[in-house]
Amino acid sequence: MEAQGIRVECYAGYRADERPTRFYLEGRAVDIVEVLDSWIGADHRYFKVRGGDGDLYILRHDTTADRWELTLYERGPVPGNFNKKEDMALPVEFVEGRPVAVVFPDIVEATVADTAPPAHTQGMDNVWKAARLENGVTLMVPPFIAPGEVVRVEVESGKYVERAKTDRKKP
Repeated sequence: MEAQGIRVECYAGYRADERPTRFYLEGRAVDIVEVLDSWIGADHRYFKVRGGDGDLYILRHDTTADRWELTLYERGPVPGNFNKKEDMALPVEFVEGRPVAVVFPDIVEATVADTAPPAHTQGMDNVWKAARLENGVTLMVPPFIAPGEVVRVEVESGKYVERAKTDRKKP
């Protein structure tokens, strides 16, 4: 991922630019609600921060050139939507040094929280039932899907794709 230059406002305590408090990305202000980690490189200082939007960012400060850059973006949880896994980094696409898109997966895996009894549709041979996922999303699944199982879901349509493969060892 190519780093994107940004404007950053900082808290100045015992030193200038001690820690970032807000940054501007594409004209949008992002308040920093938490500095999760910070570390020092050869010519850079890094800050892993959580924005007020719930998203995760890694900001890099070039101390020699006094330039700030966004080096990583991860979308935070969205209530009632398909949330990415905590350890999944999402790539950011850049055009001419400007972020233009975040690439989301086509299919995600989610755990079934509970299911309804199977529903027969008149004139149809297929039997489906409603299932609520742990993230609050409800969708129709085949009757063999039980609570606690992991299913694969198409993100764009929100439709069930298949039961997720598990690494079960046979006795």
